[in-house]
Amino acid sequence: MRLLATIVLGQRWGIGKARPDGWRLYFKGGWGDGANIPDHQVALLTYGTHRVAVAVLSTGNPRGLAWFGMPQAWLFQIVFAAISPMIDLALIVSVVGTILRVQQHGWDQTQSDVLRLAVYWAAFVSIDLLAGWIAYRLEPTRQRFPGLLMLAQRFVYRQLMYGVVIRSISAALRGRMVGWGKLERSGSVSVEAGG
Repeated sequence: MRLLATIVLGQRWGIGKARPDGWRLYFKGGWGDGANIPDHQVALLTYGTHRVAVAVLSTGNPRGLAWFGMPQAWLFQIVFAAISPMIDLALIVSVVGTILRVQQHGWDQTQSDVLRLAVYWAAFVSIDLLAGWIAYRLEPTRQRFPGLLMLAQRFVYRQLMYGVVIRSISAALRGRMVGWGKLERSGSVSVEAGG
């Protein structure tokens, strides 16, 4: 944070100029190959408990971001989120099929499949909880780790994100801008004096 808090006069372009009113800016710009022009900026914007991290690459060849970061973001945050309802439907069909197989053939023939699935799921959740616990331990505010809430998100949060991602993809394909859903304040609320 100390490094991001210092702004060199010649680096006050881009993110620094676009800072919204009321937001605190921690900022660092980088000078590329010695051509004496800034080629990237990294910033952390904070407003109360809200935090937004921003990176701007303006020159050069951003190999890491271009070849790994962006495809990973598209794949995991857009493509997989868009097909997740079909994956959940396949999971429901699989669970119903397993219940029917247990009823038809007995537990002995299907228990290895069910136990294998349970072990994989437990390993996934354990890794997820461990990564979350590490992230909370690294946070300087030292909030209590919400492990049970994190588990509950595996069953609810994704379903909420389906709607967001599918709506965003639909709007992008139609070419319509998607706003923040900001409430316009008119100041026209009247309050009756209580007595």
